[in-house]
Amino acid sequence: PALAASLREAAARWNGTWLRALWSPYSTSPQESLVIWRGALPVALSASQAPHSAISRLAVEEEAAASTAWLAACADGFLRLWLDGILHHEWLATSHNAALTACMLSRDGNYALSADDRGQVQLWDLSRNIRLQLWTHKREVCDCALSADATLALTASQDRLLRLWDVASGRLCAEFYEHPATVTCCAFALGDNGMR
Repeated sequence: PALAASLREAAARWNGTWLRALWSPYSTSPQESLVIWRGALPVALSASQAPHSAISRLAVEEEAAASTAWLAACADGFLRLWLDGILHHEWLATSHNAALTACMLSRDGNYALSADDRGQVQLWDLSRNIRLQLWTHKREVCDCALSADATLALTASQDRLLRLWDVASGRLCAEFYEHPATVTCCAFALGDNGMR
């Protein structure tokens, strides 16, 4: 799988499916849409299902409950979840007018992580629509990741810290502070439940 992002576009490739998020970042016009690429053919979601602000990050999981799930972290603070191209749920995932900066879906599609520019990371139970955990950094969180079995979470921040969290208890397991600058991304090794 490959992932690329820029100010105007976020794209993800997962098992041969291309997804591209296009938006007009300074307006709430009908051009704001999520475009799904299957091969060379784009399929746009209707404007009524499109995000109403810029998409900061897009996560995809094709094995989620026998359907394809797309999760968008948006600058208006909302997480938006599509299942098989239909807007399934959207919710305000921040407080104090924060913008979302990152998101992640668990492999089974039951859990999601969201991160914002105020340093908060939240773990969501998507089946019950509730927040399970709230973790913090001192500055903007740039990225977040879940282990393959969704028992551990990683968070990377502008505060130059990488933090490892226990999902069930919410406990901070480890803090890696040797970075000389912003930690811009983080990931678990594919299929790995621990750290390398």
